[in-house]
Amino acid sequence: MKQCPDCGEGKTTESIERVLERYGPDIRCSCGASFDRYEPLQVQPPSKKKEVGFGGKQQGGAHYGDPKTDPFAFGCANDLDPVSFSIVKYGMRIGKKGERDQWILDARKAIQCTERRCLDLGISLEELYE
Repeated sequence: MKQCPDCGEGKTTESIERVLERYGPDIRCSCGASFDRYEPLQVQPPSKKKEVGFGGKQQGGAHYGDPKTDPFAFGCANDLDPVSFSIVKYGMRIGKKGERDQWILDARKAIQCTERRCLDLGISLEELYE
């Protein structure tokens, strides 16, 4: 991720490259700053405390209570696109949230997101399941 030094708007490196390719080098951030001024987003490493999200409170469970398995921090640190982030999120959640029915649902969501990502990359489902 990169961040505008003036307004703080964040964008992935991939999305900046797509915008520049599509609109040329004169395109600017919504605040008027040039994209070449964007700086790498400084991601703070997860704290050792059992805090989650904003203010240490997680809505709907405690399945992300371990900072080592915080999918948001992992996604930011690895510049993941939204679909890849969802694959990681649902995959990490299997067996941690709810009961067996929820685990199966999370596994299905991870599989569905993986299929979507493959299709985005031009990999057919037939190729995927050969």
